[in-house]
Amino acid sequence: MSHNEAPRTENAAPPGLTHDEATLLQNLHEAGEADARGLSRRVGLRASAVTPGLERLRQLEYVSATRRKGTTLYRAKISKPFV
Repeated sequence: MSHNEAPRTENAAPPGLTHDEATLLQNLHEAGEADARGLSRRVGLRASAVTPGLERLRQLEYVSATRRKGTTLYRAKISKPFV
């Protein structure tokens, strides 16, 4: 496991995610729905790190994205927390 991947535990994040991606996914699950700016504030990461992480999670089908009033809102597709 590279030092950038989330550590595996009993309820570990899906394999292959970086620590930041796993953090985004977990926080998005807890929030229910959030935009990149709100999630950036919630996890303490720059928007420049959050946006590509969310896009990768979307491509991997771990999150869904919808547009409302010009803002992209993200929602986790997982049914339970994993960390």
